[in-house]
Amino acid sequence: MKILQVGPHFLTNQEVYAIVKQEIPDLRRRRERLDQLLTSRDNREGLARQLEADTKLLTWLENCYPAVGTKRAAVDEFLAGIADLELADDEVLQLINLAPVETMYLYSLCEDCENRFSEEDLQRICDLVKKHLLPSLPNVEDSGAGTAEVQEGGGAGDAEPPSKKQKV
Repeated sequence: MKILQVGPHFLTNQEVYAIVKQEIPDLRRRRERLDQLLTSRDNREGLARQLEADTKLLTWLENCYPAVGTKRAAVDEFLAGIADLELADDEVLQLINLAPVETMYLYSLCEDCENRFSEEDLQRICDLVKKHLLPSLPNVEDSGAGTAEVQEGGGAGDAEPPSKKQKV
């Protein structure tokens, strides 16, 4: 990994995820080389801890932040969609990281939200999040539609194995 610029810069969860994901194959190759060599200046235990920490971090980001897998182009489209709103850099970072889909969450992310933005602006932000940052997630309102399970057969006396259940 090459450091391009040193300084206090904020990173989105997507950027952290990409960096760590890129680092894992290199760590695995180093571990394999260490296993083949009897002597080495690399610390085997330290390398194993780093690999484990990176793997756990990726899993945590994937489980806790569904927008972490969003492509850069989608983030750019989201940023273009909110460009006309006067959002601070830290607010934009939080919108990208947390990907709120309900307007009530925006009140805790944006300072003086009720005076700065109309309800239409807030709804537009949430709609842009759904469209660009979370396109693969099911729509919250439609999450229960079409998933009722019905058993084939009939009454209670005709119990069949769970494999015979169908979605309707």
